[in-house]
Amino acid sequence: MNLQDAWTFNLAGSYDFGFMKTYLATQYFKDARDAGSVLDYVGFFDEDSVFNNNEGDVKFNKGAVANTGYGVHLSTAFDVLGGTMKAGIGYMDADIDYANDGQVADSKVYTAAFGYEYSLSKRTLVYTGLGYTKRELDANYEGVTGSWEEEGYDFALGLVHKF
Repeated sequence: MNLQDAWTFNLAGSYDFGFMKTYLATQYFKDARDAGSVLDYVGFFDEDSVFNNNEGDVKFNKGAVANTGYGVHLSTAFDVLGGTMKAGIGYMDADIDYANDGQVADSKVYTAAFGYEYSLSKRTLVYTGLGYTKRELDANYEGVTGSWEEEGYDFALGLVHKF
């Protein structure tokens, strides 16, 4: 693990089938910091985490945690009812290393999103969307094990006007 030499490789593409557009994006990352914010969201660094002792001393320093893994996202957009419907799903899998102690956890993130946008005029549109995220973490460090799971939902509604 070497956080100073962290790197990512991204590859993305799209295709227009005429009636819909499809997008695919992939990413491989090595020694990246908290990919997908999994550790923060599941409370890995919290004082009451099983990875901290009774005095509240945090065993893990955020600056010494690295992630190696990959992510993939597939989405589509198609015209319906005078607007554009959009949908996408994603997945991330990462091994989490701490300092030079080797792998201490495995994390997974699942995402799904659905949205719609409708043009009110040439320069104004209204949009809405719903998203879902599930984060999982299985950890094992110095004989201490723990599993965390966190789910979240997002909702957006807005208006865009281009000047």
